[in-house]
Amino acid sequence: MSRPQRSAARSDASPSPNLIIRASAGTGKTFQLSNRFLTLVRRGVPSETILATTFTRKAAGEILDRVIGRLAEAADDEGKRKELARFTGGETWSREACLDALDTLMRSLHRLRVSTLDSLFAQIARSFGLELGFPFGWQIVDELFDKRLRSRAIDAVLTSGDGAQLRTLVHLLTKGEATRSISTLIRDTVNELYDLFQDTAQEAWHKVPRYKPLDEGQLTAAIEELRAAALTEKRMARARDEDCARAAEGDWDEFLKKGLAGKVAQNEVAFYGKPIPPAVAAVYRRLIDHVKAELVGRVASQTEASYALLELFHAEYQRLKSGHRALRFEDVTRRLANVGQAVDLGSLSFRLDSRIDHLLLDEFQDTSPPQWRVIQPWAQRVTAAAAGTSFFCVGDVKQAIYGWRGGIAEIFDAIDRQLPGLTPQSLNTSFRSSQPVIDAVNHVFARLAEHPNLGRAEPAVRRWSERFERHTTQRQELAGYVELATAPAAGEDESQREVTLRNAAERIAELVAQAPGRSVGVLMRRNDGVARVIYELRKLDVPASEEGGNPLTDSAAVNVALSLLRIADHPGDTVARFHVAHSPLGAVVGLDDYRDDAAARQVSLEIRRTLVQLGYGATIQGWTQALAPHCSRRELSRLEQLVQAAYDYNATATLRADEFVAFVEATRIADPIPADVRVMTIHQAKGLQFDIVVLPELDGDIVGQPDPVVTHRDDCTSPVDCVCRYASANIQQLLPDSFQQMFEAATDRAVTESLCVLYVALTRAVHGLYAVIPPSADSERNLPRTQAGVLRAALAGPDKAKPEKVLYQHGDPQWYRMGVAAQPKKFEKTPAGKESLAAAVQEISVQLAPLAGGRRRGWERARPSGLEGGTTVSLQHLLAPSRAAAFARGELVHAWMEQIRWIEDGMPDRAQLMSVAQQVLANTPAANVDLEAELNRFHEQLASPLAAEMLSRRRYEEPLQAGFSRAVAQELRARHVTAMVQNECGFAIRDGAQLLNGFIDRLVLLQDAGRVVAAEIIDYKTDAFDAQDPPQLAGKIAFYSPQLQAYRRAVAQMTQTPMDHIVATLLFLEAGVARPVG
Repeated sequence: MSRPQRSAARSDASPSPNLIIRASAGTGKTFQLSNRFLTLVRRGVPSETILATTFTRKAAGEILDRVIGRLAEAADDEGKRKELARFTGGETWSREACLDALDTLMRSLHRLRVSTLDSLFAQIARSFGLELGFPFGWQIVDELFDKRLRSRAIDAVLTSGDGAQLRTLVHLLTKGEATRSISTLIRDTVNELYDLFQDTAQEAWHKVPRYKPLDEGQLTAAIEELRAAALTEKRMARARDEDCARAAEGDWDEFLKKGLAGKVAQNEVAFYGKPIPPAVAAVYRRLIDHVKAELVGRVASQTEASYALLELFHAEYQRLKSGHRALRFEDVTRRLANVGQAVDLGSLSFRLDSRIDHLLLDEFQDTSPPQWRVIQPWAQRVTAAAAGTSFFCVGDVKQAIYGWRGGIAEIFDAIDRQLPGLTPQSLNTSFRSSQPVIDAVNHVFARLAEHPNLGRAEPAVRRWSERFERHTTQRQELAGYVELATAPAAGEDESQREVTLRNAAERIAELVAQAPGRSVGVLMRRNDGVARVIYELRKLDVPASEEGGNPLTDSAAVNVALSLLRIADHPGDTVARFHVAHSPLGAVVGLDDYRDDAAARQVSLEIRRTLVQLGYGATIQGWTQALAPHCSRRELSRLEQLVQAAYDYNATATLRADEFVAFVEATRIADPIPADVRVMTIHQAKGLQFDIVVLPELDGDIVGQPDPVVTHRDDCTSPVDCVCRYASANIQQLLPDSFQQMFEAATDRAVTESLCVLYVALTRAVHGLYAVIPPSADSERNLPRTQAGVLRAALAGPDKAKPEKVLYQHGDPQWYRMGVAAQPKKFEKTPAGKESLAAAVQEISVQLAPLAGGRRRGWERARPSGLEGGTTVSLQHLLAPSRAAAFARGELVHAWMEQIRWIEDGMPDRAQLMSVAQQVLANTPAANVDLEAELNRFHEQLASPLAAEMLSRRRYEEPLQAGFSRAVAQELRARHVTAMVQNECGFAIRDGAQLLNGFIDRLVLLQDAGRVVAAEIIDYKTDAFDAQDPPQLAGKIAFYSPQLQAYRRAVAQMTQTPMDHIVATLLFLEAGVARPVG
């Protein structure tokens, strides 16, 4: 049959059930979703009628990768085809069927609907822009531009309108205390409450009740009556007198907390065991009713004032957004949610160019009510249809950690009530973690309620524990270990948090040494914790990838550039002047003496002129040329990120350099590097797994900091219908029961999310799970209500935790001796005689066209090593199995060569080379490198005549020998030339329309009177090939030529030397040949 006939035949197959899957961590949520997608594809469903959504572009990419990858594997492997059949309804997949499906998907990639919800909603909005009331030519603006608009809106609120009204609102919000500036107060209110403001009606903010207080005469009479009451018990009389003093001063907060008033407010009838006289209690109740009117009225005023202030901001902000045709993704979602039920699905299908008949929803526990209101009509249609449609939803309420961005896990629990006929399925068998890790997870969450000091968190903790289903693991063959240990106690002048993080870094260093090549995830609660751990690890020389993101000001090179920008706005800033003058940039800009006011003013003028003419990106990129030779790899990486941030900033730049400096100081930018140790927040680790997980920051209260408001909605999908500003526990007891329930619900949500965060953290580990917690403080009387306290209660009991003790351990402490787990392969070899997909593409190469017009925004960033092969990409190279061993050997040889300056000065000894090797292999995935054999091979290479020539000063006594032309050689002979060598020379230059940066293996500069007049670039290659085969050698030279030419351009710019005075040589160490390039 033809492909259309096969598709038609399959389309009549039995329909897929409407599924809701509750999948615990590590049970394969993406795998299950890809199963459904492939099942539909196998049955001939047009791919454009399948909608698969998730919350991040990375997750969407993983879904598509999984679908395409599984088809590709099955096309080349009979076993994979059988596995595919088992997970897609039992239908047979032939090799032809796999290739058909793969071909169909690849030809329709542009029509596949695998995306984030934000992307989907933006596509819908573009199709219905006029109906939705969006301005013509609207666009989604980036965060930087939106911050600028918000700041301008706040400035407009401050400078226009009714000043008296603004002062009144501020007075109400601050309770009359000048604790923050007005602009800061407005900014905080906007950041915290503006999204809620847009999702609520005005009446929701006006529901806090108001009560009638006593008038002045009644209040005075009540206080005097209380003061005159006869009390024979001295302690009671003293408390009464203190209460009267507080009442006379109007200190109602303290009045309600202390003394007899506090007892009467809580309906208690005794004070220190002595009965409170009924007559006295009656007076107190009158005063407490007055307090109720005062304090609850204050909460009502603060809530209403919040809305009024947000309303002022909203008017100015919307005016600015409309003028710039600017929208945020949240605006699109909100507008669609408000008209979602009114959108005709038929018309929507027409404008999207296809119907949506099959809905696949990933990570559904993070869905917000507005998002669900947009999706709900589709879900209702596909679940109500008799045939030809399907619904698939997967999630896990235990991993609902995004409540702060609007996600409500209860929607996932309620979905089967809103969509009848769903088939529920639970997955609790992990395909990730070892048995000891799963045992610890079960132990912790089954025993949550055994914590003796939960307080108001107890109801939520008990519900979480009761809902927890015991986990099992499919990976029982894996070795594993779990450890709960305490850090040393802090000294007199030390912070316990810093001591705990330092101890955790030391433990990480031990693990890296014990288990080289294993992935290590260090998971933190906050970004500032990420920065601290990175700092401690660097002190221990442990390479670590910083993925939490911190401001670029953690780099010395970046701070020098920012100081130079400060001088642009403030030439009198002597601190910035001192910083620049004592840096490599001082000589570049002409500021050698920081005390020279005239020079500083001239530098300021030149910088401002350059910023206007070239913009921030090109200006800062120029400074990197002077800084790059003085930078480590990490410093150069942060400089590159500063240049990119500057180019991004150009689109919204102002004339004030201070604003760019403030932007850099406030913007967190990750600093990922290839390293086994990765430090990130727990939220960023969701969806990831690590051989080893270290948890060093578990000391936060599980209740957390209260939100500025509490809210109520009729059900989890309804809009908020009541808002109340946060109030202390003493004031909460004065509110109606419905409001007290709102505060209890807010506490429950905070506790639930805190436990979800702990669950996500514990379930990232494959083999080793290590929790490092602070020891008990001397003042500890009760088990702390923290995540560390939860672990102590469940795993070690309620006793005090002494310093530097292992409180709990389970499994094999030396699990890492059990060998390295096999890495999954993209393609397996097929049995002899059968065609292999890898073989089929062996000789294929693809010629890639350059991007038309180049990069649209900023300088394109490139490395010369990325230019290897020009625009030709070998599919054999892309689809080859892991090249970890070759990569490790190459890194090793380069690191050893870096230790050699001139061969006449002597060679590094064996101990030095072994030390270097250990550092390199600690940062390289396990690759079975025979270190002894590699070291012997390296010594053999250095003993060759070729190495003696290439690494010797004598090479430059005759310039022709180094590859210079006859004319250049003649010029150099006439000069008094000295040779200077730089190994691993870093650079960052502007190269046409891109930022070119990297490191040159060996750069020899020929100088005359201190000025560079010529140079040779030597690039080491460890390729293994037959150098006696001319086509192979020519192919290698052609492949690496673009990289070497880029190095020549870089050196020409850095040294201001003509290109014909710069030569480049490829030194093939394995093949034993050297060849000039260019």
